[in-house]
Amino acid sequence: MSRQIIRGSQRTLREDDWSYVNVNSINIFPQGKFSAADLTQSKKFAAPDDGNPEDQTVMVVSLPQAIAPGESIQVELSFTSKIPRTGFRGNYFFLAQWFPKLGVYENGGNWNCHQFHAGTEFFSDYGVYDVKITVPSNYVVGATGRLAEKTENADGTTTHRQVQADVHDFTWTTSPDYLVREKRFEHPGLPPVDMRLLIQPEHFEQAERHFAATAAALQYYGTWFGPYPYGHVTVVEAAYESGAGGMEYPTLSPAARAG
Repeated sequence: MSRQIIRGSQRTLREDDWSYVNVNSINIFPQGKFSAADLTQSKKFAAPDDGNPEDQTVMVVSLPQAIAPGESIQVELSFTSKIPRTGFRGNYFFLAQWFPKLGVYENGGNWNCHQFHAGTEFFSDYGVYDVKITVPSNYVVGATGRLAEKTENADGTTTHRQVQADVHDFTWTTSPDYLVREKRFEHPGLPPVDMRLLIQPEHFEQAERHFAATAAALQYYGTWFGPYPYGHVTVVEAAYESGAGGMEYPTLSPAARAG
């Protein structure tokens, strides 16, 4: 019988390493049969998958009365998000899964709303996003959707308004180091797509590699499975050792750092 030795290291995670989304207030506006109300105190956590009382990834909020088929309600949430250690490095920030999301109410009267499980994908059935992002004016912003409006503020910040319909998520990134390149994808039989690249300065000469890879994907999948449904796509070169490469989000994808 041979003897095997396994060596490794243990890293103690600090509380600051973890992220969170804290819902500070929940209010409904007067509309139809609903009157204005503060529902903040009615929120409670649920663990539909395993009953874990320590899990706080699913929140339940009870309305004053049920929403009937065809009715709607307007809800305002105030929340605070803490960026995890994998969401930033230096002055590079990448924000995904950063806001509260409505669970999916399916036909038959059941909620499809699960706790967070590592390695699984997220599920939602909406929506239309109209998001305003305010950052220092020297920071470049990349986000889901198209830039609808850009406002320079008196305090040295800039507000970027991004709008996108028919997507299930919204992700954004910002850094003063990004260099921006733009190019249009065109191929017979496929709709044109505006490609926007946010690349690190030391790799600026490799921009064409990113454009070529993006165009190849748009052409291949567009030919075999159907055209890309949006007229724009943003590719982000993640900062070195940021841990943000290799994922994909609606109209925006972080790319692994080029060699």
